[in-house]
Amino acid sequence: MKRVADHLGVSVPGLYHWVKGRDDLLRLAAERALSQVQLPEDTGQHWASWLREWARYTRNVLAARPELISQLVLGDLDDNRLFEVIDRAVDVLGRDGFEPRAAFDAWEAVSTMATGAAIDEIREAAAEAEGRAWLSRLFGSLARRPPDELKTLRAIVAGGYERDRDAAFEERLTTVLVGIAVRNGLPVDGDVDPA
Repeated sequence: MKRVADHLGVSVPGLYHWVKGRDDLLRLAAERALSQVQLPEDTGQHWASWLREWARYTRNVLAARPELISQLVLGDLDDNRLFEVIDRAVDVLGRDGFEPRAAFDAWEAVSTMATGAAIDEIREAAAEAEGRAWLSRLFGSLARRPPDELKTLRAIVAGGYERDRDAAFEERLTTVLVGIAVRNGLPVDGDVDPA
């Protein structure tokens, strides 16, 4: 609080006049950061292309601003902004024939997957910065165990597994989009599966 007060050129008691404490300050900072990020634009693209853009946006914004994750978990972000985003997403999907509930379910599935991917990105970036990359942690764990344990992971590593988080994210996203298409009786085309 003192650093923020100093940065703003006010006293700490003066800062407390505007915010209740550290958590309130973090919430305000998270809301400000979120309000400055441009949401994916609806340009009439296919529903799957729009959801893919939304997922990339969600993953990138949350991974770049870890404070938003904690604010999201605590429910401290502005509900009105969140509801505007959800309504916009449901409208975009409705334009392509989704019923409102199916549109919400599709948006939520993609958003949940992208949020999880952002958390993974934050965790792995921190581990890599400490010299503890995922593959080295896996090899270390395998080396400490008898050969008859974690057989499936050993087989994956033996096959030359490389972990490209961006490629893995796109692949998982395609799986979710194909599932949404199948569940809603929509064709699986290039917008759903870019491969």
